[in-house]
Amino acid sequence: MIFKRYRDTCPLNSAKTEFGGHHGSIFSEFILADNRDFGKERICAAAGRVIRFCQRPTSLNLPAGRQGYGEPRRENMLILALLDKPGRESFGMVPFVARFGDGSMCPMGFAGRPNGVPITSVQLHDLLHAGHALDVSSVKVEASEQIASPVAGWLGRGFEEKFRTLEAPVPDLPAERVFLGDRGSFWIENTAQMYMRLFRWTVKTAKRAIREKNAPLADLLAWALPNEPETQAAIWYTRGSKDEQDECLAWQLRWRPLSTRVSLLSEFNTFIQYVLGKSV
Repeated sequence: MIFKRYRDTCPLNSAKTEFGGHHGSIFSEFILADNRDFGKERICAAAGRVIRFCQRPTSLNLPAGRQGYGEPRRENMLILALLDKPGRESFGMVPFVARFGDGSMCPMGFAGRPNGVPITSVQLHDLLHAGHALDVSSVKVEASEQIASPVAGWLGRGFEEKFRTLEAPVPDLPAERVFLGDRGSFWIENTAQMYMRLFRWTVKTAKRAIREKNAPLADLLAWALPNEPETQAAIWYTRGSKDEQDECLAWQLRWRPLSTRVSLLSEFNTFIQYVLGKSV
């Protein structure tokens, strides 16, 4: 049941959620952190200095001194590239390539292999040349080895412009971000915490899109967590006609082969009824 995913009546700092993680990871029973004030964020521009992301392990993390898929303790890692080459229109999390104190380079941010498996400079060059990675080595960003299961958070400039134009809920963003010109900004943090940023924003925005029957706002959700039931329910509900709803439903069923039309509609109706207080 979707009701297990969050508790709207509970304070954010005590509510629990059950969900399937992004990029194949699975998390459950995480404590939601309080939202931060968007207006108080500190802007980290690349001004010739080394930017460091330092975060002590919390109860959400792996034991201190371990990283990712059981990686041994290392020194600070220098972020060289963001994999999947995130674009201006997206809000999410992506793996990255880092260089460690011993000179080795490894991809990080995956649920399993190739997480922590060394790659060569030639392989990194091939990834960049083929357009599979975004080069960020010039901004000299370091992340502490104290961050367990690290991943790169990403907020595209185009996505930011859209949620401001649509007056969407403001995402819970970290105090420090590294800006890459007009393309967007990124930061390094624990995978579970980054997922919760995405999940909280998705639920808030989906609820508003349904209440207002706002199709552009619902469509924006597809650029963050497209496979979440809340996203799919909001997109389906805000279509302009039954034909568009049927087309939307058929598309979603292609990506959920274990679901049926009846089960999917029942799932959507559960969330929509929760939001509106009535069935559809």
